Amino acid sequence: GDETADAKDTENNDIASSTQKAVDGWPEECTLYLARSTIPNSGYGLFTGIDLPKGTQVGPADIVVPFVDIDWHNQGHYKHKDYHFLYSDYIWSGKSMRMRDVGTNVIAMSHGVGAVINSHQGLLNLNENRPKYDPAGLHRSRDVGAGAFSPYHDRRAFAANMVPAGAELFVDYGSNYFISRTKSWGYIPLMNDYQRAEKFLKTFDKLDKDRRLANGTLVYSTREEFWNLTRHNFFNSNKVRVFHALPETLADAEKAIEKGGIKHIIQETKSPEWFENNAKCIDNIRPQASTIKQAGRGAFATRFIPKGELVISAPLIHSPRGREVFKMYDQNKTNGRGNYVRGDSENAAHVGHQLMLNYAFGHPKSSLLMSPYGPGASFINHNASRANTRLQWADPNHEWFSKSVEWLEENNLGGAQLVLDLVASRDIMPGEEVFLDYGEAWQNAWDDYVQNWSPPAGYENWVSAINMNNDADEIYKKLRTVEEERTDPYPSNVETWCSYRLPTLKMGSSITEKWNKLADSTKPQPCEILSREESGVSTTYTVKFLEQKSHLGKYGSMKRIP
Repeated sequence: GDETADAKDTENNDIASSTQKAVDGWPEECTLYLARSTIPNSGYGLFTGIDLPKGTQVGPADIVVPFVDIDWHNQGHYKHKDYHFLYSDYIWSGKSMRMRDVGTNVIAMSHGVGAVINSHQGLLNLNENRPKYDPAGLHRSRDVGAGAFSPYHDRRAFAANMVPAGAELFVDYGSNYFISRTKSWGYIPLMNDYQRAEKFLKTFDKLDKDRRLANGTLVYSTREEFWNLTRHNFFNSNKVRVFHALPETLADAEKAIEKGGIKHIIQETKSPEWFENNAKCIDNIRPQASTIKQAGRGAFATRFIPKGELVISAPLIHSPRGREVFKMYDQNKTNGRGNYVRGDSENAAHVGHQLMLNYAFGHPKSSLLMSPYGPGASFINHNASRANTRLQWADPNHEWFSKSVEWLEENNLGGAQLVLDLVASRDIMPGEEVFLDYGEAWQNAWDDYVQNWSPPAGYENWVSAINMNNDADEIYKKLRTVEEERTDPYPSNVETWCSYRLPTLKMGSSITEKWNKLADSTKPQPCEILSREESGVSTTYTVKFLEQKSHLGKYGSMKRIP
């Protein structure tokens, strides 16, 4: 989780009274459930227990954890199966998560709602925003806990329309997600396919009414015969996605026409009794600033949780060789073309791990790592003396417990299969921080890290990116030129980069472009400001783009600053 800790922590100070059943503004009864998805072979899904008006926030906010240049560090590409990377069904592009500057090829996992929720292109009812960057007041120039947890947080989900109680929640993964998996999953309909299918239903109904007015002139005599004929003639191949979007039977087609759309016949709504027997509540905790110093954010109870009751149920993404796959290496060789390469396993310098290692469980003598996910699950911090939860298997007799790590690697089954339940080891009050004892080995490793930690060289004049962003309006009024930086330099941890949407320029040519400080989608590149011209209403800069060389060799796709 956000799992740094030290001995100097504080007690919870926002715990509700003993008579209060939930924190202020939070419902006493569960509103969000984890259960098997209504989509076959899709693992677990997220369901709402209450009606959700459009715009309602769904569950607590997510933390988002980046994977930085993981293909390069593994000398392969997970899409080519050069190495097993079982997170591939759970990741988003780093660019979409505002992680463009973290590395060259960045992908990210949204650990809460974003990991549980499935996608059905005909039933999209949820929107998600992008995370904020906030290291919780910590900075690597002075804080030992900085870098031990992801600063990308507060990614929220909202109802895109009115969602009825009992419905499964779906978000748009994008069409390419399904197109790229056609070989494995078949021709799953996309959003535009459902739109075409809706139009076809209207056309069918009109044609059938016309047919009945001229009955006897056509060879088909029944409405069902007419449905089967038109459905197969219009879309006569199993490889046409629209065909799979249409109702299979006339009865379902008539129901869709009557109710005003296909979604009304494919959307299932579950009863409270079904939830009681088949689902688990997963909105018992939410993130807030942890009471553990240097730990960033923690998980806090939203309602009273009696001893022995479920805190959260967390599916596990398993990585059979996670301890190797998560390793990161120094850029210690060049291939002669200016591209840095990792080198072979004997000569490559192992310099660290992907941050995901801090969000995974594993045995020290096993290569297998398992990452729990679910709303709030990744925020649960370590505290041996104040631990109020314990772990147990949701299914202690699961067949995988008899399998080897090698079997798990060869049988790359999609979706989470194992689930951990976090159970209250004592009564937990509303507003109380939830803790888990990570174990003596973890505590010893952390204590050793704290004892040997020292700030990076040159940290004395570093400035936090948060502080820079807070002063952004003032900074952008007058960006410093190369000449000005000689006498008034920016902090040593700050570089000048330019974002632009320009055609390829020939040597010696120039072009004028309007400045846009929020151009997240533009291409960034290091630059120098040669001059600044100020007028009454605008400022114009002349910049020089600096040369870059890719550090990623064969598996790099973008240029990166040396």
